Amino acid sequence: MARVCVVGAGVVGACAALRLTQAGADVTVIDAGPPAGGTSATSFAWGGASHHGLRDYLELHVDGLRAYRRLELEMDARAWYGRTGCLTWRSDPAAAGSLAAHLEDLGRRGYPASWLTPAAVTRDLEPDLRFAAGVGEVAFLPDEAHVAAVPMVRDVLGAARAGGAVVRTGARVREIALRGDAVAGVTLAGGETIAADRVVVCGGRGSSEVVATAGGHLPLLDPDTPGSPALGLLVVTAPLPARVRRVLYADELMVRPDGGARLMLHSDPHDAELAAAPGTDPAPLAGAVLGELRRHLDGAEHASVEATRIGRRVLTPDHLPAVGWIGDAAGLYVAATHSGVSLAPVLGELIADEVARERPSPALDRFRPTRFAKELSNA
Repeated sequence: MARVCVVGAGVVGACAALRLTQAGADVTVIDAGPPAGGTSATSFAWGGASHHGLRDYLELHVDGLRAYRRLELEMDARAWYGRTGCLTWRSDPAAAGSLAAHLEDLGRRGYPASWLTPAAVTRDLEPDLRFAAGVGEVAFLPDEAHVAAVPMVRDVLGAARAGGAVVRTGARVREIALRGDAVAGVTLAGGETIAADRVVVCGGRGSSEVVATAGGHLPLLDPDTPGSPALGLLVVTAPLPARVRRVLYADELMVRPDGGARLMLHSDPHDAELAAAPGTDPAPLAGAVLGELRRHLDGAEHASVEATRIGRRVLTPDHLPAVGWIGDAAGLYVAATHSGVSLAPVLGELIADEVARERPSPALDRFRPTRFAKELSNA
């Protein structure tokens, strides 16, 4: 039986721990903080593939949604997985054409989508939406979902524990322990070493530091650099009378339910404004995002901001995931990615195949972290 340490108890680490345990590994999960206490807790947490920014790893996102369906069959996911679908549209004709091409590509991959008139949407799905005069069609993707990351991690880790995994929180990893040219486990900040044959690092932004202790090179974009796309703003409204059940992607505004009649909002253009001056007060930008909501939703006229959250994304220089064996020591594996909530279930399955069953996955070939080691050697 392989002994595996999973470093990081966010959504990716939790799903990896569950699937590794089911594959017969002896699993210990380690995190310096609480489960889902890092990037997972500051994510828009949209499960799907319809966002245009995902085109470079579209197939992995399609597989991620299918993996959520498998996870739903194993556990009661109703408390954290809202598979109510996504509605997306564009007011600008050029942007609408780009969206149509993207959804056509998804359709060729067997991804369900249909086109509805604005009148049909407000009659049958979301009665409080309002549409600009130029919007002729709205795309409906019925299998997409919004995810509550913290309860998801709670339940997935609970299932891993039931299968025999050990979860240790409040334990910071100091370094990867080595024995010759292979990993021997992880050494904690207090000096304790947890023995393992293989270490899977799913530590979000902290992954670079951990793998570097065993010769691994994992570059991540610095969110504190002006203009960095690794910085993101989430806006949570106070409770609203407006009714929204689904993920909405209206022009450049993303909207999803956040419990208790609250909505969570995100806007890529306003992220760019925040990133231009890291550390500035996000309140004015949050107000601007709220103004975008009022254009699209009846009942949002008196909406107010209840909370803002600043996310620090796990982004490699090419914005693609980094998943696979890494470093000079045998047995060290890393999974670092943006869209972790969307990809966690499928990454958990693929990690279990590669680490516990020793079956390499062609689906991960273009995402290997060794691509950065090659760039370093050529520098």
